[in-house]
Amino acid sequence: MFIALINYNCSSINSSELFVFVNETSVNNCYINEDISDNINNSIINVRCHSIQNNAGRNWTFTLGGKNFRNRIILNETFVITLKPLSLNISTNISIEIDDNLRSASVLIPNCLNISDPEYVIFRCNSSDLSNNTLEENCTYRCFHLEPGSISNASLVRLSIPIVDKIGNIFEEESLYTIYITGKNKDDLSLFALE
Repeated sequence: MFIALINYNCSSINSSELFVFVNETSVNNCYINEDISDNINNSIINVRCHSIQNNAGRNWTFTLGGKNFRNRIILNETFVITLKPLSLNISTNISIEIDDNLRSASVLIPNCLNISDPEYVIFRCNSSDLSNNTLEENCTYRCFHLEPGSISNASLVRLSIPIVDKIGNIFEEESLYTIYITGKNKDDLSLFALE
């Protein structure tokens, strides 16, 4: 959900005739409350949108406009906001499967595309890994050069995201950690995840 107070200065527009549009289609779960006028030519409207799907941690572009008597869309002003990303602790987990060679592992992050824009979601195979490698489109990642019998602290990191509608503000970085242990040989393959 987001709430926006939008100032407009056209006295001929009634706020009850305004709608929120995305790609020239009216958004059903957005509501515009009564306007608050500070004078004849200046009004403030309260826009509330609920359940914006598949846009967490992404920039969302919408247009505020109206429909005339022939139901034609009259587009007035375009806005871009950054929606809050999902929390890693609530929305996903880290699943690691050590390969038979004990030197590589397959990683799966369920729902990774729902968390935020994928460019801000990275995986690090151990605590000495400072890379910013993004996940594959199917929410997987591969770890290489593992040492058999080693203990590694892997992390899923959602990098800080700039908020376009609040210049200079960001959604803070968040991390989810898990410890995994590889066996010393193929018969002693083990994996323990601690979250």
